[in-house]
Amino acid sequence: MYNLTVTSALQFNVILDNVPGSLAKIAKALAGAGVNIESVSHTAEGTGGKATLRLVADDQAAAKQALTSAGNSFTEEDILLITCPQNKPGTLAAIAQAFGDAGINLEDVYYSSSATQANTVVCVQVSKEDLAKAGEIAKSL
Repeated sequence: MYNLTVTSALQFNVILDNVPGSLAKIAKALAGAGVNIESVSHTAEGTGGKATLRLVADDQAAAKQALTSAGNSFTEEDILLITCPQNKPGTLAAIAQAFGDAGINLEDVYYSSSATQANTVVCVQVSKEDLAKAGEIAKSL
């Protein structure tokens, strides 16, 4: 048993130009609005192309306003935040295996952990249809 806790969160997906300073512009807009970024993933699709920024913020309304004011379009997705009380090998494997066994496709996964803190938070995006089922599966691990 992994004793996982599961909560839902709103993830913002922002498409950026993959040029120097584009991430800084968004981070500065969020900071200026007093928004704390709780989880973030940034993936570039090649130099000069596009990049995808995914983030979870502590204040959703302020984040929406800051992103809009910065001139960026974005989409929103409900995701799961799976908190693991112990940072140990095999946790991600167990989550991925359980979802796979249940026929749930992982559309996006990113996580944060620290050698000095016990908790690891795994951000998981699945289809809207599978969100509740995935949450129950994670809680059962």
